[in-house]
Amino acid sequence: MNREVQSAPVTLEQSGRIAVGCSMVKTALCPQDVVSSPPARISDKYGSRGEEDRAALLREIDALRRRVLELEQMADTDPMTALANRRALDREMMRALATVERHDMPYAFALLDVDAFKRVNDVHGHLAGDVVLQHLAIGLRNSFRRSDIAARLGGDEFALILPRVSLDEAQARLARFMADFSSHDIVAGSARLRVSVSAGLTEILPRDTMARVISRADAALYRAKAAQRSAR
Repeated sequence: MNREVQSAPVTLEQSGRIAVGCSMVKTALCPQDVVSSPPARISDKYGSRGEEDRAALLREIDALRRRVLELEQMADTDPMTALANRRALDREMMRALATVERHDMPYAFALLDVDAFKRVNDVHGHLAGDVVLQHLAIGLRNSFRRSDIAARLGGDEFALILPRVSLDEAQARLARFMADFSSHDIVAGSARLRVSVSAGLTEILPRDTMARVISRADAALYRAKAAQRSAR
């Protein structure tokens, strides 16, 4: 079912802008051997040492499994913000596209970035910029549902996947988040900063591709940034 892609800018005075848019071994066995010989347990053949070795092996396997899980999580996590990274976002986007295609459920996707972030770095230093990014990540985690996917793509650019949310509802949620984020000071060393965020929003449609979704959101973000600059 084809639906028209909706997009519309939302203007907030202090909170940036949103634009929508085995191998085998042969042996010879006597019949009585086959019938009467039960399989030997490790403890029968090697005694208690065999059980100890088996327990140690199981512990090593369990430790390796935990380490693999830790490495997988590290590979999917942005070290600066502890949000999902681009690798994880791409995987979740593929899942979202498949869900929308199969079940025609509403999904929204947004790109966000910090307004005048270069100026923050230039005036207050890159450590202050890092603090701003970390505060933004905390805000995204606290303001959206656990089922929503927040990711840092790089620099000051972030992304959101919002499952089972209409475009209008996603727009309202983003507007609330952006207004709240821009209303609080961020303390970075001796500086107290007020920072706003702009966003480009679009819906994920049946038969969409990742490239098309990101392109629409990026174009909407560009319009939002232009509106934000003209409002200064």
